[in-house]
Amino acid sequence: MWMLIYRSIMLNNVTGKGSIEFSGLGFGSITKVKVDGLDYTSFQGTTVTTLNGTHSYKSFGINKPQTVLERYRSGC
Repeated sequence: MWMLIYRSIMLNNVTGKGSIEFSGLGFGSITKVKVDGLDYTSFQGTTVTTLNGTHSYKSFGINKPQTVLERYRSGC
């Protein structure tokens, strides 16, 4: 049996144009991003492209799929 765990991460006051990589945070893929509360579409896989200026980003995604046994063994 596989489990999909959904998560969100909020980053306040991100400054400058570039990118944020979420793969090291357990994301399997990003499904939705909001910038300053508005829907944002400049993301792919586990990477969000950031805008010039200072903004708040909230990313929604799915954890990497795990079996129930793998999840139990990881202690989560």
